[in-house]
Amino acid sequence: MRPNRFKILLACEEIFINICNYAYSNIPGDIFVEIAIINDEVFEIKFVDNGVRFDPTSFEVDEKEVYKNFKSRRVGGLGIFIAKQIMDKIEYEYVENKNSLKMTKILVSPLQI
Repeated sequence: MRPNRFKILLACEEIFINICNYAYSNIPGDIFVEIAIINDEVFEIKFVDNGVRFDPTSFEVDEKEVYKNFKSRRVGGLGIFIAKQIMDKIEYEYVENKNSLKMTKILVSPLQI
């Protein structure tokens, strides 16, 4: 698998799982996903849900926590950290009672995903 594809899939999985686990508090809900490739050089993916309001761009992980032995660190928090490290840009909006998270990856070579 190409490096960009793996990284994008990992970031998407982390965000998707976070929405599933936290946005709806054990009640069913919808997640809308929109994908765009712009000028063969920019990959964008947007997640929209109407679950609990949460801005992942404001979520910070203590660097010491990231590098702790996995047995001694608290559970959670790394998904957003990983997505922020992988993607080139992450933008959040709360519009009309919906969370909207857009992630952008600049492709090293056109359509290399």
